[in-house]
Amino acid sequence: MIKYLPYLFYMILIGFHTVIFADFTSVWGVKINLIALLIAALALYKSEIEVAWAALALGLVSAAGQPALLGWHALILVLLSQIIHRSAKRLNLDSIWSQVGVIAAAVMIHNILLSMFEGFSGIFERIAVHALPGVVYTSLIAWLFFLIKDKKITLQKIREMF
Repeated sequence: MIKYLPYLFYMILIGFHTVIFADFTSVWGVKINLIALLIAALALYKSEIEVAWAALALGLVSAAGQPALLGWHALILVLLSQIIHRSAKRLNLDSIWSQVGVIAAAVMIHNILLSMFEGFSGIFERIAVHALPGVVYTSLIAWLFFLIKDKKITLQKIREMF
């Protein structure tokens, strides 16, 4: 039971981000794609079955506000998680930049597919205005996450600076 607690936390985090925090974390209308970031990070570190079930559950939670896309969103996230998990085994992902590159590619694919579900009229404008800046913003958050995870940014180092 304890091993499922982080996934419950992830579902609560995605729910709160979708409903409440998305507007607070947006910068000039560009939003963090937290669901793609979380699924890609899980796909890099967890097992194949865990990632698939987590992607399915998180996809259902994140698309709860859009019932027409509910199953499609979950399917996209499951396929994306499996592609990332299988390619991560074949790639050398020791450096932070390679991990951030995988996250950026996953976020870009996710953003483009979601833009396609909104319709094909004006798709290039939506990609240029929302998807590409969203990839940059989410990649910066992923970069900070990996710096903290690899202990390159610690509370001790921040205290030494000030």
